[in-house]
Amino acid sequence: MHYIGVNYHKKYSYVVVKDKDGKVGRRGKVNNRREEFRQFLKPYQQGKAVLEATRNWGLIYDWLEEILGDVALAHPLKVRAIAEVRIKTDRISADILCDLLRSDLLPEAYVPGRETREAKNILRQRMFFVRVQTMVKNRIYAILTGILRYFLKLRCFGFIWSFKNEVAKAGSVTWSG
Repeated sequence: MHYIGVNYHKKYSYVVVKDKDGKVGRRGKVNNRREEFRQFLKPYQQGKAVLEATRNWGLIYDWLEEILGDVALAHPLKVRAIAEVRIKTDRISADILCDLLRSDLLPEAYVPGRETREAKNILRQRMFFVRVQTMVKNRIYAILTGILRYFLKLRCFGFIWSFKNEVAKAGSVTWSG
């Protein structure tokens, strides 16, 4: 049995593979592409992988599940509480995840099914777009209200100015301002 720790980043991941005794079988950077993960992990088909729940973890989780079948998702806050280190590098993070998995001390996070995750992502995107739509509508309303107020002031002052002139022409009222 092999244990695989994955420290996921935007463009690449740092992967470490250890056996049950903690001896490192392989480690290195892997570009975040399905085929590169498949090539890197090809000799370790009977392994179990661990991945920290970070930004966009679902994609790598699905790839690892497809390649290995057994994947755990680490809870980031609980992992930080267990394995607080002063020097944090990709290598150390992957090693810590792998060692926690190997020693059965890994605090796991809940992983909903793929269909549930996809539905949640669609709903999350819809909520975002509705929020943006509301922001745009409110901004347009504020702009139009400001323009309308500006034109009403001009019109109102124009009316007062013309009324003032008409009264002055009639000679009935004198203006002091």
